[in-house]
Amino acid sequence: MTDNSLPPNGPSLGARLAGLRGAVSLGNLARGTTLYLPGDAADRIFVLTSGRVKISIEGTGGKHCLFHVVEAGEVFGEETLMGEETRPASAEVIEKASVTMALKGDVDQLAAEHPDFWHLFSTLLARRLQNLRQHLQWVTFLEVEQRIARLILQWEGGAHAQPDEAPAELQLSQRDLAGLVGATRETTSGALKANAFQAG
Repeated sequence: MTDNSLPPNGPSLGARLAGLRGAVSLGNLARGTTLYLPGDAADRIFVLTSGRVKISIEGTGGKHCLFHVVEAGEVFGEETLMGEETRPASAEVIEKASVTMALKGDVDQLAAEHPDFWHLFSTLLARRLQNLRQHLQWVTFLEVEQRIARLILQWEGGAHAQPDEAPAELQLSQRDLAGLVGATRETTSGALKANAFQAG
């Protein structure tokens, strides 16, 4: 399930943003392509039309925190509409992707003309907050092996899996996986070897 699930009688938040006259689309973005970095101007919002993007931040001592894996159809870079002038985190392609970008001014005009836009946007933020709360509980109360197992079960048994298809594979490096489960790369690598999990 994507973060921007919408009422059945109207277009999705992502569709509205992608449909703006001034929106710009970029395709065939290779793995490792950086869309923005911490400190960059938060002057546009993004819609992921295909592929996957990770939202993360680098800490001191080589620490890496991965907040969210963006799925096709989701909106990201939402701090643009939250009063933040610069990006607090980075966005990087982890699977070949296509994105559409809409400038803040165009989105502000859309919101002014369609007040229900803010209802859709608040739904996006509420889902993100729910996911962050769940993630915090995992990091606080579960051992690393349990966090990895929960992540795999959530991925293979959640909305990502289609009824008539094999479960989707989340292609994360061990460093990204460590950042997602809140552990060091060394601890994560040991847990993967001990429990026969696999990561790229």
